[in-house]
Order: sequence, then structure tokens, then C-alpha cells
Amino acid sequence: MVDGTGIVTAAGGDSGNPVTFTSQSTNVCTSGGTNGSTITGLAAGTCTIVADQVGDDNYNPAPPAIQIFSIGKANQIVTIAPCPNIVVGGTCILSATGGGSNNPIIFDSMTPGICACSGTNGSTLTGLAAGICDVSAYQAGNDDYDAGGGHLDVIVTGTCLADPLTINGATFGPGTHTRASQTSIATQGSVMVQTGANVTFRAPFHRYRPGLRVATGAVFRAQTGAVACSAAARTPAPAAPSASASAAGAAVATAPAAAPLPFTGMDALPPWIQERLAARGIDRQAMAQALLDPQGQWLLFETPQGINPADRNGTSDIYRLDLLDERLALLSRAPSGAAGNGPSRYPAADALGDWVVFQSEANDLVSDDDNGVSDIFLHEVPFRTTRRLTATAADQASAHPALDAAGQDLLYDRQHRDGRRQIVADTLWGGVPAVPLGLTRDGTGIAVDSHHPAISADGRFVAYLTGKTGGGGTSTCRIHLGDRDSDRSEELPCPAEVEAASDAVRPNFSADGAQLQWYFPGEDIPVQVYNPLLTVPVGVVP
Repeated sequence: MVDGTGIVTAAGGDSGNPVTFTSQSTNVCTSGGTNGSTITGLAAGTCTIVADQVGDDNYNPAPPAIQIFSIGKANQIVTIAPCPNIVVGGTCILSATGGGSNNPIIFDSMTPGICACSGTNGSTLTGLAAGICDVSAYQAGNDDYDAGGGHLDVIVTGTCLADPLTINGATFGPGTHTRASQTSIATQGSVMVQTGANVTFRAPFHRYRPGLRVATGAVFRAQTGAVACSAAARTPAPAAPSASASAAGAAVATAPAAAPLPFTGMDALPPWIQERLAARGIDRQAMAQALLDPQGQWLLFETPQGINPADRNGTSDIYRLDLLDERLALLSRAPSGAAGNGPSRYPAADALGDWVVFQSEANDLVSDDDNGVSDIFLHEVPFRTTRRLTATAADQASAHPALDAAGQDLLYDRQHRDGRRQIVADTLWGGVPAVPLGLTRDGTGIAVDSHHPAISADGRFVAYLTGKTGGGGTSTCRIHLGDRDSDRSEELPCPAEVEAASDAVRPNFSADGAQLQWYFPGEDIPVQVYNPLLTVPVGVVP
């Protein structure tokens, strides 16, 4: 490829003289090094190398030999320089290094409700609201270089915080500026108060480093005392679950009872959400699965569309669209910010949309993922971190995660080496070991294949499909339902539609657990099965 090098070799005649190599297309490639054997790509195109060997007293020169090969385009890597945290109304000048195309690097905000990019090539970043600002950078390619992209997160804080506030590398221009913290204020790096600026810092404690400069004609006040913010906003990174919340069986967060609403037919999405997707250039018909917050605050979906500039893997990825601040986040991404190197599918989430689990064949979402199979991953939205939940399942593919509304109890199916699957119950918090559910063989020794689990919003009911293949090769499909409170269970025959597409369905309990719904790809209306384990009040006909 362009800017790359390679070594060419050739066998010559008995004269023993060296074979020399020469480029006949010096605008595309050059030859150098020992006897010209090191070929360097200069531009995309066809590289022609001629090999010669001179003769001696006993041998004539060898006839020239020609080797032709292609020089491909080189990749461009865009690296955005870190930007200090900014406050609402504050700015940061973005910069980045790119590749050899020398095209300008264009910056854009992926969270237009939190920050905006303006000025030359979008390099001026302005905070609009407290939150995590997602900045993308794009550099176009040319005849010799592919396009490249990058990604940067910048924290935008309010002007009054409950947390300690650090003013890092800021410039206060003419006008009135107030910053306050209920805890403390400190400066770091070069902080400039320009002529005409009137700046007030309020906090119980202050610490100012030597980089603070106040110009002639500027006013700077440091007021020490108790501060009460009208809305005690915190830096947008919620605290990790407390020790008590991480104990086995404890709820991680107070979640609404309503779990996310699944969609496999995207025409069934509310019209206002369809319009929102269209406005962002998101092709809803390319979306395979989606989960919608019942309060309309967020949408989680799977799509092969490369919406984020860092998504160039050409396969399915998981996105989360915040419908309040317009933040669109790529969740199935590697630590570098690029989309994972394999397909990510089948998202599930808690009722708050903070804990998102999904299956992925990518092996670069976390380090040390070398088992070569699909795993279940958890993306913690508040912390923007991803961890692998099935790290101990070496060589056993895991898929089809289901999560309760509290984000506590997780189900998925794990494939054994003989192809059979078994349901596994796990917890996201508390370190409780994962346990298998159901049988791998029935009482007669016939293998049981259990897959595609569901869990009710309150975590009480579980359901999954089972299949058995008898001696005559006939497969039977059954729905297994379990009540975790009473340890009761029931088995029902699969509806014909479910049996015909048992590996493509997505099960989901209704909000009250009374119905088990089966969603099919591209279909708006699910097939519903009554839950026989739910106690029905007197006078209610199921």
C-alpha cells in the first residue's frame, strides 16, 4: 500500500552475479536498499519492477524479468488532541493530526444538545448543556489514501456544581463569568482572564496554581463561603454502585417497573421517532432490532449502517440515541473508539437504559478476548465503559441476552461443543457465580437444546425455547416457563410461527408478565402466549 514497503526476490543464473531490481513506474513505487530489493509504495496504481542479472566470461546477461503488482491506498489515522473539560458557554479549540492526504480535518458534534462545533472546519467547540460531549473528526481521502476518522469525549459542566470544580486551560474573554462549586474550586494549567472580563469564583475552598493570569483592566473575585446551587448538578459521571447495592440480590438502581419496548418491525416505531431518525440520516429499515424507553427518553438499536465516522466495519453495531439531548452513542466500540471488528447484535437493557448488554463476535471490544466465539458484553452508559461478562466461557459461544428492568438479573444461552445450547442465569453485580438452567438431556437421554431466553421486568418469570430431536429425527419445540418466586414451571407447545422461526424470534414478557410475546424480524405485531404461571384475579378471563 502507499507508504508501505516490501522485499522482492528472484533466482538468477549460474554467473553468481546479483539480481538487481529497478522500478519502471517511479511515480507509483521506488526500489532501494540492497540491489534495489526494497520496494516502497508512493501512490496507488500499478508498480512495474524489472529484474536484471549481468553476465560474465562464461554466461550472457540474463533476459530482464518483469514483475507487476498493485499499490493500494493507505489508511489514515486521525488523532484528536485532548480538550479540557468546558463549562456551559465555554469553548475549546480542537486540533488533530491526520494522514497523508493532507485534506483538512473536519470536526462535528455527535451530541448537538450538549455541544456544538463551529468556526473553521468546526474546530471551535462550545458547551451548550451539562453532559458528555461526543466529538467526531473526519478526514477525506484521495487517490492514494482512504478516508479516516477519530473520536473524543469532552465533559461539559454547569456553572455551579456539587462536585469539586477544576478550571483547566480556560480563557475568560470580555463579559461577566461566574463559576461556583459546593465543594471547591481549583485552577490548572494556563487560565487567562482577559481585559474586559469580570470573573467570580465561589466555593468553600479555593486553590489557584501559578498558571492563573489576570490582565490589566480585568476583574477577578474569589469568594469563600457556603454555596447552594439551585440545581446541584454533578459532573456527568454517576457514582459506581455502592457496596450495599452491589450485594447479591440488591437492586443497583431504583428503576421504573416498565421495561424497554422491543421493536423488530421499524414501521411500528412512533412517527415522531421515525422523523427523528430520518432527520439524522438513520435508515430505520436497516435497523434489525430496537428497544424504546416507554417514557420516550432513549432508543437502543442494532444496525449495519455506519452512522458514526468511527464505524467502518461494514457489519452490525449497537447504538443508543438519547431522545432528550440528541446524543447518539456507538456502544459496540473498541477502546480506540472505532467500531468493533465483528458483528454486534441483540441488545437488551435495564429500564433506565444505563446498562446495555449485547452479543458480539468482535474480539477487540476488550483486551484478552481470545476465545474465538461470540460473547456477552455489558456497556455501562454513564461511564462509557465496556466489559465482557462471559470471559470464562472459553470456546463456548454465548448469545441472546435478556435483562430485567432493574439491570440485575441476566439470562443468555451458551452453546456446548456438540452444538446444544443451555440457558445461563447470571447477575451483573455482586460477584454471584453464573448458574445453568434447565436440562441438557431429558429423562430418556435425549439431548435438549435450550435457547432464546426472556425475563419479566420484575425478574419473577423466565421463559425460553427448548427443542428435542427424537430417534426418528423429528424435532419438537416447546416453551419452558418458570416462576422464580414459587419454583413452579410449565411447558407449552410452540405456536406454529415460533416453531418455524425458532432461531430468529425474540421473546419478551408484557409489562405485567401476563403475556409472553414473540417478535419476528420485520414484523410489527408479535405472537402472544398466555403465561399460565401468573395468578389471575377472580373474574378476569385470560
